[in-house]
Amino acid sequence: MKHLKLTICLVVIGLFIVGYILFDGVNDYKINRKIETQESNEFINQNLDRDTSTEQYIAYRFSLINTGWVNSSYLINKLMQQPRSQQFEKQLFEASFSGEIHFSYLDESEGLPLFQVQLNDLVTNTTITEQERQWMMLPFLVSIGEQGLLILNKPELIYSEQLKSLIGQILPYFHVFASKSQELNWQTRELDSLGVSLNSYRVQSNHSSQKTREIQKTKVQYLELNLKDGLFSSADGALNVAVVNSDTKYSVVSGAIWAESINLKESLLSKSDNLELSETTAVFICTQINRRISFSSASLSTIKPQRELMGIEQFYITNPELNQLVLNKNLKEVTQLFEELLHDNEDLALDMLINYLRLHPEQSNNLVDYIFDASALLTQQVDLRLWYSLATSGHQEAQLALIYAASEPRFNSLIKYRAITYIQDIEFPTEVFIDQLSLLRKNLSAFDDIENQELANMALFALGSMGGNDKLNQMVKYKVADILADSLPSISSDQEAITLLTAIANTGNTDLIPVISEMFNNPNGKVKAAAFDALSNMEGKQVIDLFVEEYERINELELQEYAVKVMLQMPETSEKNQWIAAQVQKSTNSTLNQLFIKGLGANLSNYPENESILRNLLIKELTVQEKMAIYKYIPPKL
Repeated sequence: MKHLKLTICLVVIGLFIVGYILFDGVNDYKINRKIETQESNEFINQNLDRDTSTEQYIAYRFSLINTGWVNSSYLINKLMQQPRSQQFEKQLFEASFSGEIHFSYLDESEGLPLFQVQLNDLVTNTTITEQERQWMMLPFLVSIGEQGLLILNKPELIYSEQLKSLIGQILPYFHVFASKSQELNWQTRELDSLGVSLNSYRVQSNHSSQKTREIQKTKVQYLELNLKDGLFSSADGALNVAVVNSDTKYSVVSGAIWAESINLKESLLSKSDNLELSETTAVFICTQINRRISFSSASLSTIKPQRELMGIEQFYITNPELNQLVLNKNLKEVTQLFEELLHDNEDLALDMLINYLRLHPEQSNNLVDYIFDASALLTQQVDLRLWYSLATSGHQEAQLALIYAASEPRFNSLIKYRAITYIQDIEFPTEVFIDQLSLLRKNLSAFDDIENQELANMALFALGSMGGNDKLNQMVKYKVADILADSLPSISSDQEAITLLTAIANTGNTDLIPVISEMFNNPNGKVKAAAFDALSNMEGKQVIDLFVEEYERINELELQEYAVKVMLQMPETSEKNQWIAAQVQKSTNSTLNQLFIKGLGANLSNYPENESILRNLLIKELTVQEKMAIYKYIPPKL
């Protein structure tokens, strides 16, 4: 895969300094965090005043041009952690983006309108690959809140860095904050990717005969910068961003919630103490598209994480600035630099080495050799961070390097333990890797000694985790499930059964329910307990049905207690709540009852009817412990 060239490199550097690619920082504010302002009682986002669900689709044609300069010598010194030089090396950049941006209403999330948003027909002068351009046109989610449009900070939705950078810049341009009192001039405090700014609005035309209002907005200054710890943080000295000029004109049709057109020109200058770092000028022109836009039907559950769609190729993308740190360096020199950086800036050290391995994936096996050869000289901190960097680099070469580390006969047991342990950090396991991991487990199982048997078990656990829902490559989960199911006939001991069930638990894959069901026929209580554990990460009616069926067959109180504790850890559903409610009313065991009470009380907010169930229990003859458990969730009636 090609790497981004100098033009986009300089753009990214410039926008980084003024904060646009710190868009993750916006999410740190959270969508429902209200910005404290003295105007908050007077001004609201006009988008909140209307039923947005009645306007299902809206689309714009946009053009964005970023131009400016960056003090590259300062940035390189920061990356290298060298003393700040007064040398000023100005490098110019220009980056343009144009296309369409489509908003499609989905539903409500936390009481706020939720939209699927997608870029279409994206054209740019930056030297990104066609695949990267396609990734930037994958759908994402935004919500209209009091702070405007923000990408939702949801862990199950992962966005590419290129998309976050671009969208993080342009979404705040859609902010139109209106005055409740219909004044002609007003001020607001608003949140964008850089922080909280003071903005001034003025109505330029507001005649009753006109259908369109012309509103001018000027960003006055930044009141609060939202900088994350790292290369440029609030602890980096007097880092500030000045608004050189700002002029935004909105045309808003009377009664509409979206601007008909947006014309923006804004220049920002960043400084650290008295040293100028960069200046960027953004010109954004946006016009509503009148033609009907076709949207595919979508819902929150059907929008796939972007990085899942991006595939294994994303783990070969590198950062141009970090590439400069390792320019013309061999692996030994890179590891020396890694150790030096690790002492003062662990995040930068990790980013640098991960980036190096993505730039030079062929060095993955060599890094394993280095760890083994230098093991006597490496501190535990360095050793563990090297393994983490290898696994997190994520590409297929890194994955197979971990297999190499775990299978090479000349390596000691510590190397093999480390390699298998860090397999869990692989985000996008490939099918080739799954095959090799399965073969590794098979080969290790062939040895009779305790050490290799433990390694075989660890490999099986790791295999199960590769089929988990948190992994980006959902296609391999079926392959993992098949491998685990095929292991059932070869089970020859209770311990092997427990090991297999633990691996199944790591997958959370309901396709393996028949295997779990078969395991419940084992008379060993520990195997049954492991079978209940295997259900704890799964969802669905069939999961609850199997749990209830097997629970009814249990006679041992200790196993019943264990099963109920597992049930309490399972995802909350109405079926689960109904089962607990039924059990607590017929159970005569105080220990079990306390567990059932805990299950009902912890879900009062989701199931208010649980309060009456708990109060009715008080009519029964209960132990002091049971009553105390109930009163923990509901107050006694006077």
